[in-house]
Amino acid sequence: MHLFAAWVAQVLALHPHVREAAVRPMRPDEGQRPKAFVVAQPGTDVDALRVALPAWAG
Repeated sequence: MHLFAAWVAQVLALHPHVREAAVRPMRPDEGQRPKAFVVAQPGTDVDALRVALPAWAG
């Protein structure tokens, strides 16, 4: 999972409206998927970015 998480973080960080991204596995009580933390570029509509990122990373 570590290499996959790093790769996903790199892909997310390539988005023009993402300033920084980090990905980690979820805790057991959260589920089995990776969990992404994203910092948007200043002035970015974060709601629009939240909608756009799954397709970007997809």
